[in-house]
Order: sequence, then C-alpha cells, then structure tokens
Amino acid sequence: MLGKLKWSKDISTLVAKNPRGGIDGAPLVVGVITILKQFHSSNTTKFIGYLAQYVTSAVNSERGSSKSSSGTELPPQAVKALLFLEQFCSFSKMSRKLVDGLLPSYLMDRFTHE
Repeated sequence: MLGKLKWSKDISTLVAKNPRGGIDGAPLVVGVITILKQFHSSNTTKFIGYLAQYVTSAVNSERGSSKSSSGTELPPQAVKALLFLEQFCSFSKMSRKLVDGLLPSYLMDRFTHE
C-alpha cells in the first residue's frame, strides 16, 4: 500500500501518486490507528515492531545490492514507512520513544522528508 503513496511537501503528508488512486496517507494512518484501538495495546506495539523490522530489512537489502550508489540515502520504501510511522505517532499521540527503541538510531539520523 505504501508503494502507491508519495510525500507531499505542500501539505506535509503522504498522498496518492495517482490522483485517481483513491487513497491518501492521512486517512490510511487514522484508519489503521482506529482499527488498532479496538484491540489490546500490545497489538499496536507489534504493528510498530513489524514496520520497524520492514524498514531495517529494506535498508539492509538495499545496502547489500550492487546498485546502491551512496550509503547515505535511504531506499524509497524505507522512507515511506518512516513517514507512515512518524504520522502514526503524531496522529495517535503516541510517544516516539517506542519507535526509537525499535529502529537503529542511524536510520532516524539519516531520515529526511523528500
């Protein structure tokens, strides 16, 4: 799903790459938050852990590939997942300490909005 989104600097959120795509980042994030609120809080922690694991594996697989030109740029799928996590924390009023504990610090240091 994140592959169908891109970052919009104008409105500071994820938006559909294709205007007819029918999906925007903010409603997607709020929808996921709403669904997770229906369950025990441990499910939210697991979800964030899985996303953090996805980011880490995307970065490691990109680093292992030969087409990686510079070691300072994160792969696009990792950036989108980090943007999703950032909005998730913001919209759910959740402390970012959980995400910081699950992701290596160098990823957050290199993370910038596109």
